[in-house]
Amino acid sequence: MKKEITPSNCTIVGFGYFISRPYLWLAPLFATLISFFVLLAAFFGVAYLSWPESTLGWFSYTWGIFKSLGYASLALLALWVSVFPIILNYAFENMIGKILHDKRIPVKGEGSFQAAVSSIQVMFRTLGWRLFWPFLTLIAIFFFGPLSMFIAQIGMGHIAVIDACDLSLTIQGKPASKRVQALKKRVIPILLSGFVAGMLSMILTTTIIGWLFWLPGVYVGCTLWTLQWPEKIRDNLY
Repeated sequence: MKKEITPSNCTIVGFGYFISRPYLWLAPLFATLISFFVLLAAFFGVAYLSWPESTLGWFSYTWGIFKSLGYASLALLALWVSVFPIILNYAFENMIGKILHDKRIPVKGEGSFQAAVSSIQVMFRTLGWRLFWPFLTLIAIFFFGPLSMFIAQIGMGHIAVIDACDLSLTIQGKPASKRVQALKKRVIPILLSGFVAGMLSMILTTTIIGWLFWLPGVYVGCTLWTLQWPEKIRDNLY
């Protein structure tokens, strides 16, 4: 029986699918490893620069640590929503093409330059979410630092799902306007999928190795999910 891919399980299914197919690993894992070190450097760099003075009182020092970690999380999220979508699209494009080939789905992607332009268009049309999560993280810093770390992870998961669905539809040959239309029709399901992805990211980050498989897993899961969207809706995207 064919397993149904849903917003709540697509990341988990994608994670398992990617792990079980080593022929998909090389470029995605290399790109994810580089991304991990860039994000790690940004996190610790911002945390170091914003770390409070040890001469402060216990409460002020602890609160300052929370804020510092919040600022570091905000820096990660800012990179994630602005720079990483284009980079990851190049890194995962071939992987998604292989998955579609395995599923006997025609690959109709745009040329590299046109795909980059098209992705930037989608980024601007989903700018609301890309501004919402950093703004919410910034607000949380001043209320309770650790909460900002949680919000940043959920935001990263949500944006990753948006970009993964967009890339999958791109390689299936859908134009930018239709992709945006498809994403807007699924605001709540994509938000739910992003929440699950963010929670899984928080768990797997503690293992490091697991996180390297998490990010490609999001893109794989979203690719499989878009293939199970109702046929009448997928047909209207052409």
